[in-house]
Amino acid sequence: MFAIEKILLPTDFEEPSRAAFEVAKSIAGKFGAKIVVLHVAMTPPEYDEWAPDLPIDDQDLAHRADELSKFQREDGGEIQRLVLVGNAEEVIVREAEERGCDLIVMGTAGRGGIGRLLLGSVAEHVSRKSPCPVLLVRGDKTSSAGTKPAASAASK
Repeated sequence: MFAIEKILLPTDFEEPSRAAFEVAKSIAGKFGAKIVVLHVAMTPPEYDEWAPDLPIDDQDLAHRADELSKFQREDGGEIQRLVLVGNAEEVIVREAEERGCDLIVMGTAGRGGIGRLLLGSVAEHVSRKSPCPVLLVRGDKTSSAGTKPAASAASK
């Protein structure tokens, strides 16, 4: 039988991530699952080769940790909050694997065409490399006004 015990929720604090958190809370409540909320402070690409562990300003990390504290569960379920530094795509996949996550729920802006080509897609990379199923939740301005966010599932 399929069970969901641990959900990884990567966040960049934008609307799609907040919409994904609402979906993750709903799933976690039904399964009694723990939610791991993860924010990855990205290392600037120009430093990746010669300083992969370049420190991010402590004040900036404190601000990001404070933003994570806003992710709350009303059902009393367990929630863990992490701020890590690195390449978001790689860190998300690694953490899902190392923490034994059963599901990744993440927001996506739903960019297509040239926007995705130029900017890349963390969600696309994660859905291709993830060790577990990935639920992508589209969040936009209308979803915060009471419209349910669109969700699509992708798995390995």
